Amino acid sequence: METQNVETQNVETQNVETQNVETQNVETQNVETQNVEIEKEISMSINSDITREEMKWNENIESFLLEISQRCKEKSNKQQICYKKNKILYLLITIPSVMIPIITSTLESNVLQGHPYVVTYLILLSGLLSGVNSIFNFNTRFFNNSIYDDKYSELASEIELELIKDRNVRRQSDVFLQKISDDFNRINENAPKS
Repeated sequence: METQNVETQNVETQNVETQNVETQNVETQNVETQNVEIEKEISMSINSDITREEMKWNENIESFLLEISQRCKEKSNKQQICYKKNKILYLLITIPSVMIPIITSTLESNVLQGHPYVVTYLILLSGLLSGVNSIFNFNTRFFNNSIYDDKYSELASEIELELIKDRNVRRQSDVFLQKISDDFNRINENAPKS
């Protein structure tokens, strides 16, 4: 009976080992099959990247770029108008706010000696102009308008320069479109109101 038990245990052990080996073989085959499939996918994606066609220049792309160029010129003109307006306002407010105290102090001893209220009003006016200048920051405004006028002009010039070239010597159209669109959107987001 003992030998039968030992033989039965040996047979069971062999069966378990055989099942384990078969399970490992199946798992190994599954992993190998997955690896082969992944390698095929990688190979296909690499091949598809290599054979990717470049987007060709056409009338739609050129008209879109010309439209962006035209919009850049319009926005540049608006920024230039705002630049001039803010610079004039800055000068109209800054010069009197600086000059009124200087003139008042020199005239106070001789001409305005009998008119103390005039001196007070002139000093108040100078302070008011300084306050308006510091609240509205016309100097910062005209400086920003000048910067964005230049940025819009540069972008329009870059587009026109690229479109002047023959189609076969231009940059890749899809890359150029993406760059111009990104630059135009970025400038529009940060530009001061005009």
